[in-house]
Order: sequence, then C-alpha cells, then structure tokens
Amino acid sequence: MFFWADHGSGYPRTETYVYDDGLRVPLIVRFPDKYQHLAPSRPGTAVDDLVMHMDLRPSMLSLAGMPGPEHFQGRVLFGPQKNQPRDYVCSARDRLDNCNEVIRTIRTEKYRYIRDFLPHRPYAPLYPDGGFFREVPPEGTSARDFWETSCLLWEQKIHDPDGVFLMPISEDFKQYLVRQDSKSCEELHDIENDPEEIHNLANAPEFHPIKEQLRKKHFDRMVETHDLGHLDETEIVARTVVERGSVNYEVGVHCDNIERVLETADLARLGEKGKRGLVECLDDPDSVVRYWAVTGLMSFDWNDGTTQKLVDLLEGESIAVSPAAADALARTGQAAITTPVLCRVLEIDLHWG
Repeated sequence: MFFWADHGSGYPRTETYVYDDGLRVPLIVRFPDKYQHLAPSRPGTAVDDLVMHMDLRPSMLSLAGMPGPEHFQGRVLFGPQKNQPRDYVCSARDRLDNCNEVIRTIRTEKYRYIRDFLPHRPYAPLYPDGGFFREVPPEGTSARDFWETSCLLWEQKIHDPDGVFLMPISEDFKQYLVRQDSKSCEELHDIENDPEEIHNLANAPEFHPIKEQLRKKHFDRMVETHDLGHLDETEIVARTVVERGSVNYEVGVHCDNIERVLETADLARLGEKGKRGLVECLDDPDSVVRYWAVTGLMSFDWNDGTTQKLVDLLEGESIAVSPAAADALARTGQAAITTPVLCRVLEIDLHWG
C-alpha cells in the first residue's frame, strides 16, 4: 500500500515554491508480512534516502519482478533490483495556470541550490486564475469574505490567490523577501542548519565552492535530460508542427543545441559581462537563444542601440521572441509600440489550438 502527496501545503513559500516546504511530501509504503523481504527496512522505520515521484514506477515494476525500460529516469527504491541511494534530487518550477516561471533546484542531504531564470519577476507572482469570469459570491458568505480579501484592488476585481501580497502594506513589512518585486538569480541554503531555508548563502565567499559544484551538477543534469522547460511553450508548439510528433519527445530529440540555449539563459547572472553576451545573442539565428537574450536583458538597463535591436525583434517571425521583446520594451515605458504586437500575437491560431 502506497501513500503520497503531490506537493507541499498551499501557503506562502510552499506550493509552487522550490523549497522543502513546497517539494517535500509524505511517502509511506506498507508491505504485508508475506512481502517483508522486499522492503528496504523493518516495519515502522524511516528511510532517509532522497527519492522522487518518478521512482515509484520502476519500483513497482521491481516488486513485480519486471525490469524498467531504459528511458525511465527513476530509481528502484525496493525489491530485488533496488538501486543505491542518489546523492541529490532535482526539481523544477515552470508554468502554473496563467503564471509562468523557470526555476530549477538541486538538493543534497545538506544543501539546496536554486537557480531562478526569471529574476526580474516579483517574488510573489500574480495568479489570475480565471476569477474575473466567475460569478462573485453572495454577500454575507464566507466565500465572499475570501473573495474580497484575495482580489486585487482594481475597479474590476480579479481573483488572485496571492493577491494579498499586492495589497497596500505597512513599511515595516516591505523588508521581507515575499514582498520584493524581483528575485535572486541564485540561492544556496544550508538545510542542516537552516531547515526553513531563510538565509541565502549564495554570495557568502566561504560557500562559493559548494555553490559552484551544485551549479555545475544542476547544469549537467539539464543538458542530460534535454530540459525543454527552457523553450517557451509557444516555441514548443511551433516546432511540433514542423516535427509532426508528440510535443515534448520529438522537439527534444531534434533540439541539438540545448547546451547553447542553457548557456544563454544563464548569462543574466554574470552581470555586465553577461549583459554584453545577451546583446550579442539578440542576433542569433536560433529563436530560443534570441528569446533568452531578450528575457535576460529584462534584469538590466540598456542603451539606445539595444533598444533598437529589441524594436526590430517586434516584427520577427517567432511567436515567442516578439512578445518577449514587447514585454521588455513595455517595462521601459514604450507600451504604445508594443500593444499592436501583442494584439497580433493573440490572433495566431497556435495559441488557441
């Protein structure tokens, strides 16, 4: 008998966040007496191995005496084919409903390293979950109370589960991480001494070797697994039309420059050196590389020459790059020239198919 959950609790820094509170879930397995020989330990004991949901499928096959297919990435947790415990686990945070993020993390027994590829986004993002189109609950009900306290304070209220973070707050609370309008590119947490993962050690010199080691392991893992989370979803759909195959698999097979894509996405953390690289990548022939060049530049200020490059990209053929360029330019007060581009993109059938 197996018992598990899909993610942590639904309160700040848990569900949708890549800390232990959001990723660590219960896993309880009960072995009947006649199958105790297949269990990894005696009844009632806790196993401290680092495990992932993807381990369940090969583990079930192992209990049935069947080998797992070669493409399975999970490890066998028990049974005659039990694997050695892993040294680390990797997790990801991508789009949730209407809000997209690109966050990756690697966790060992002692440390967690987090790489945020959209650091220009607010720490507590907006989640318009379709409430704009729903009937407002009747007054005097608990549902209405929740509606009133979790809506943005606009003339037309939009229900947002995290909207409370965007409401006016006192100056005393603005210092807290959850209230910031941007995020760190990197986080490093000593889980052994800081189990709540509050203190970011990424910039502490004494932890530099550990950060470098975990960053490299994380990068190698993304390359090994062909991490398609770095391809904008519209880009994946567009490439699927060309490949005429299943969305992720065929695109992954034919994406032979994933390392180049990841290197471009990583430039934003390198300061001015990275900024120069991002500007150069605006002219790259690959649309995914251009997308990450534009996205990375949203963490910087830029000159008129770069502005003109972004303006030129507004008329490009890529349905991922032109909206990204519009986003970047709108952030600098140039919404007038970007609105027609966004309207045009919304008329593309691929977005609604």
